[in-house]
Amino acid sequence: MKKLKKILRRIVLIILSLFIILIIVLTCTGLPRPAGITTENVPRIKWDKALAMYRNTRKGNLSTYFKGWVPGEDGIYVRAMTKGLRHTIHKVDHPGAKPEQLRGIPKTVRQVIANPSPEIKCLIYAADKDGDEQYQLYRCFTEDQTSILFTDGKSRNRPGRFNSSGTLFTFQSNARNGKDFDIWMMDVYDSSSIRMIFKASGSWAPGEWSKQSDRIILGHYVSANESYRYILDIESGELSNPFPQTNEMVSYGTVRWGKGDSILYYVSDYQSEFSRLHMLNLNSGTDTVLTAGIPWDINRMDITASGNWLALAANENGLNKLYKMNCNTLEISPVEGLPKGTSGYMKPHPVEDRIAFTYTCCYNVSSVKSYNFITGEITDWTASFHDHDPLPEPVTIYYPTFDSIDGKAREITAFVMKPGKATQKPYPVLIDIHGGPESQASPIMNSRHEELLNHGIAIIRPNVRGSEGYGKQFLKLDNGYQREDAVRDIGALLDWIETRPDLDASRIGVYGGSYGGYMALASAVHFSDRLKCCIDLFGIAHFVTFLENTSEYRRDLRRAEYGDERFPEMNHFLDSISPLNHADKIDIPILIYQGANDPRVPLSESLQMAEKIRETGKEVWYIEASNEGHGISNPLNRIFVNASAATFIEDYLLDGNDE
Repeated sequence: MKKLKKILRRIVLIILSLFIILIIVLTCTGLPRPAGITTENVPRIKWDKALAMYRNTRKGNLSTYFKGWVPGEDGIYVRAMTKGLRHTIHKVDHPGAKPEQLRGIPKTVRQVIANPSPEIKCLIYAADKDGDEQYQLYRCFTEDQTSILFTDGKSRNRPGRFNSSGTLFTFQSNARNGKDFDIWMMDVYDSSSIRMIFKASGSWAPGEWSKQSDRIILGHYVSANESYRYILDIESGELSNPFPQTNEMVSYGTVRWGKGDSILYYVSDYQSEFSRLHMLNLNSGTDTVLTAGIPWDINRMDITASGNWLALAANENGLNKLYKMNCNTLEISPVEGLPKGTSGYMKPHPVEDRIAFTYTCCYNVSSVKSYNFITGEITDWTASFHDHDPLPEPVTIYYPTFDSIDGKAREITAFVMKPGKATQKPYPVLIDIHGGPESQASPIMNSRHEELLNHGIAIIRPNVRGSEGYGKQFLKLDNGYQREDAVRDIGALLDWIETRPDLDASRIGVYGGSYGGYMALASAVHFSDRLKCCIDLFGIAHFVTFLENTSEYRRDLRRAEYGDERFPEMNHFLDSISPLNHADKIDIPILIYQGANDPRVPLSESLQMAEKIRETGKEVWYIEASNEGHGISNPLNRIFVNASAATFIEDYLLDGNDE
């Protein structure tokens, strides 16, 4: 017995010694780079940073996102986390049930369309390779969970809609020439039946089918300020436009058929600064504005199968507030009983007067809820929780910028997130600039924000000019030759920070991705004397080379926003404002991250920016992922990049002190 105890003690000591050696080795070697990641000038990343990012990544993945109803059953499809920290499609049989992964659908799939027919149990989904966004479409019958590719394997495709019987499906594809998006249709049971039903010029997409399956809505997107909607007759191929005609630039959103296919409900900024809900009678031509009393953009809308109820979401300063409308009385009222947060993708039940939707609370944890229009009951399908002590909620502020409107200083909206009470003031600040540029920051915290707040850093998320949600004139204020006015809005924010005793104007960093990456780089060019560091994720370094090298199907869309580089005067202007040509003015450390397969902002943008900064003798950390596109989808990559960014911020914004 004594001998056995002695052996056990030795085994325990050996295991403990090995564990200590492992800790020492890991501490000395730091976090290894994931496969596909290459770096330059990035120092050893400590394991504690990686573990913190792992916890945040896992916590962020606790969210679930609504993807559709299970036809013929009281269940839903959601996108949820797997054990490998990746999201894929799951089925939830009833409210509160554990999500069950559908094995026939690959990881990282985001876009899924569920067949509405209880007799045809299938899904259509889109998948790309390593973030290249060359989406291919697959049909998956859910009973045996087998998937069949029905697109060509090389073009860019996006799913459209099933008809009401679930027998036909539409999609968009640029297979014809790699640039224009034509409209295609197929029989769900026979993928060989695929045929083009509309030959397009530009970016077109299929919308809702009429209930008789004889017509579909088509959308033509030109820019954030200009788009059109049409009706396509399937049999004749005739395209008609019943919507109000005008010479002004108009943008359209969702369109839905009402009862009997004689009514269209649609969202548009026609004759308005904001997008409103309209009702168009196709028989009489009467067009009625239904949301004149809501002074915000209506950005989501859908109608129940009965045609009696309509759900809509208004973008009220960055949060989508849910409303309901009785289609018989046209009475609109808010949906009561939801916590503070924002509603996302929504879809009515195939038969009943219910609608399910994603709902995200202020701590960026998303869950799925449904609303019963008859009883007013809200049902929680998936859990929504936050496993840390609550942080102070973001505060909305309005700061004056350099120009005026109607004789008053123009104000920029921003959301300020501050650390808890125990943190020492004044707080260093990270300005987080959204991309787009036709996008919008919201008062929703993500796990990266929470980590910064826990380290005593305040975060400010501004909606500079060009952001959506504040009217179509505001959206246009950064177009073309006005591009650097948005950068001046960041300068005005720096002025505002200097007036705040609880914010440290001597320790400010900028952070942005995509167009936000350009804004971060441009801020470093213009305000290096007021900033400590800059993080650029796949940002535009030079507008001319960006427009020349972005994917062909995107060039005209981006020219409508930034300007057409083929004209000498505009080419000269874009060249003159590009950060690449002013790298010598950057006098702060820069971190640059780029996915090699990015079809939007090509790899060449980050490569040339990093090289130019090196030539000036300034410090640049460079990270490249060979298996990523426009973003970071691989969990290990995300942990490494976020841990590197946290180390960078600690070194240069906190001066090496993370207390």
